[in-house]
This record gives sequence, C-alpha cells and structure tokens, in this order.
Amino acid sequence: MRIAALPIALLVAGCGTPAAPDNGGQSANSTVSEPSNAQAAATAPAPAPAPAPAVPVLTAGGYDTIRIGARPAEAEGYELADDGSYEESCRIYTSPRLPSSYAIVEDGRTMRLTGFQERESGPSPLRTDRGIGVGSTEAEVRAAYTPLQEQPHHYVEAPAKDLFFGGTEREPGLRFEIGADGRVTNVHAGLMPVLGYVEACS
Repeated sequence: MRIAALPIALLVAGCGTPAAPDNGGQSANSTVSEPSNAQAAATAPAPAPAPAPAVPVLTAGGYDTIRIGARPAEAEGYELADDGSYEESCRIYTSPRLPSSYAIVEDGRTMRLTGFQERESGPSPLRTDRGIGVGSTEAEVRAAYTPLQEQPHHYVEAPAKDLFFGGTEREPGLRFEIGADGRVTNVHAGLMPVLGYVEACS
C-alpha cells in the first residue's frame, strides 16, 4: 500500500499552480509607466502659426506692406506713386488701392500714412488693429487706446482735438483727429515730428 500510494502523491504534487511566465522581471500587477512631460512635448505636433488677418489693419508701424521707415518701392502690391506735391525733401505718395489715403515720404522714407474722408471716394479704408478708423467716435478711440495725449485741433475749435497714442522720432505712434461732432476725421500712423504735421508736409 505504501509503494502504490507514492505515484499518486507525486501526481497530486505535479498538479499544483503552474509557474508564472517570465515577464522580464515585472510583477503581474505592474503597469507600464507613462511618458514624461518632456517626452510628450517632444512628440507633440508643433502649434500652427497664427493666421494672417483677412483684411490688413493699420498699426503704428504701417499698413500691410506699407511700412513706416521703409522706401515707397518696398510697398509691394500698392504701386505707391509721387503725386508731384511739395518740395524735394518731402513728397506725397498715393496708391490706387487706398482711396482717401496718402503717405508722406521724407528723404526717400515713408514717415506717415494718413486716412481721411473724401467727398467723392468716401472714407479711407484704413482701420487700426483695434477697429478705429474715419467715422469712429471719440469714446471708441478712448476705449481702445490708453494713455492718450490730447492737444487742441489746429483749425477747428473745441470740442475738436487731436489725440496721440505714442509716437517719437524713433518709435512710431498713432494720431486721431477728432472733429466738432466727436468723430474721427483723420487717422495717422508714423514718426514724429511728421506724425504731428498739420498740412501734409508742414
């Protein structure tokens, strides 16, 4: 009986829980580690560049390819042309693409860009990146730009005025002429002292 029982005992011993498969040293309950932030950043796609505005906007530095401080010939697509006005060192340039607008060019460089209201062609299409243009109210200008430096209008009595947003001989700024009705009659971008000229080149 003892000899016969031995194979049965061995058979029972061989039916125990099978050995766990080799998993490279990891326990059965271990989890795969998440990639670090640095690894995720390295594999993440680069953000898409901000789209260009559908319509160019006026800033202190210019409008589209018309740049303050650049030569008129560098304004690609606008065909800026000298209209023959004023003395040799200061000229007025206009473009068929920008009605009711002109550029002041001094010593071969664009120093100011101006938009105004013309009876035949209507208001200039120049509007700033904050939505201000000919016809905007003084309140809209003050809400969009701060701080503003106020000066009396050269020709029209108060409440007409000039409002300057920045502008030095080195850093361009904006100037808004406010009419007696409280609306923008002219908008300018450029460098001082040309930014403050009253009559084009003077």
